[in-house]
Amino acid sequence: TSGATSTLDPLQIGALHLETHGRSLTIVTADVIGVDRELRDRIATASGLDPATIILCASHTHSGPQGIVHRLHPIEPDAEDGTLRNRFVAIAAGCVRQARARLEPVFLSIATASAAGSWTNRNAPEGPADHRLRLLTTQRGDGAIQTIIAHTPCHPTVLGAESSAVSADLSGGIRRAISAFPEMAGVTILSLTGSAGDISTRYVRQAATPAEIDRLAANAVRNVREALRSAHGIAATESSLQRRTVSIALPTFREDLSADPHAEMVAAREAMVAAQGNATPPALRQAITRYQGALLRWQMAGSGDTGETKPIPATLVSLDDATALAALPVELFTSLRATIEGASPFAETVIVGYANGYAGYVADAAAWDAGTYEALASPFARRAGDVLAEGVIEALRGLRGGIGRA
Repeated sequence: TSGATSTLDPLQIGALHLETHGRSLTIVTADVIGVDRELRDRIATASGLDPATIILCASHTHSGPQGIVHRLHPIEPDAEDGTLRNRFVAIAAGCVRQARARLEPVFLSIATASAAGSWTNRNAPEGPADHRLRLLTTQRGDGAIQTIIAHTPCHPTVLGAESSAVSADLSGGIRRAISAFPEMAGVTILSLTGSAGDISTRYVRQAATPAEIDRLAANAVRNVREALRSAHGIAATESSLQRRTVSIALPTFREDLSADPHAEMVAAREAMVAAQGNATPPALRQAITRYQGALLRWQMAGSGDTGETKPIPATLVSLDDATALAALPVELFTSLRATIEGASPFAETVIVGYANGYAGYVADAAAWDAGTYEALASPFARRAGDVLAEGVIEALRGLRGGIGRA
């Protein structure tokens, strides 16, 4: 409803730089709504690294600055702010250079804690959801934790649209909650957002306030200490930090465009108005977003989009022969995440969303059948989710098959 009028909590940019066996991986995390490939390339140039070795990730806070990326949706006007982009690159590159200057021997591990009750499927509270809070950690030789990356498969959104305070929202709350443990003094804590396309706090939040951020964050981290005690070690071997980058062509929305997208939009608007009188807050929110999606779809239908397939870059990195990261520039639905994880040749596959770009929602068939906001607003076709999942699985198999030979 306005530009930023205050700061609730500071936004964070952070970097974890790993090197082993002549290879490197740099994970750059940022409290912004999205990033693009040009930003990653500029950060690489400014920090003296190969862009292919960097994964630049947005937490997807909705309470950060506009202008870091050109636009989030194809029909939006270009909102680039050159000054902000330059500042973003300078800070991120400075973090990377500082991380490289502070290299020390560490052990890598991954832990999983239950965060049930902190988020659910946002279209159907009993629908598919990933309730894990995964923790990628580095420890020094004496066992002291150096870094924790908290991986959350959830839109980090608690604050409402009426909030005009700059904030990292739920990602910041989770970092604060972990930092509050006495043994975490001096530990660097970063955030990654996973397959959050249809996951949010919509059905579990009791308010849209800073106090509610802290309540949900405290619930999310309640099992972190126990999880860290049983973390699974990731060995530095010839399998570590091998990578594979592929481009997966996805069919566009025109493949499934209704005969009359304007009538579709009008019907959604009428349903929204009707819901304003008697719907519960979550149901009203769904009606509002469904109208917003139908409006975007109608506008896309009248745009100059030719319907050509859109290539989506996927970056796959092995941490060892049993653990891999899959970085995707999309908002992936949790059922598609489950499909990828289930077919992956790696025992542990961590999907990172909003990474190295932003291409929009990739919804599953159920969302298309229900006509949800995410399906309506997506620039992709109904079958795009299956195409992307198959492409990522094939790339993971290629990565796994190439381990030891690269």
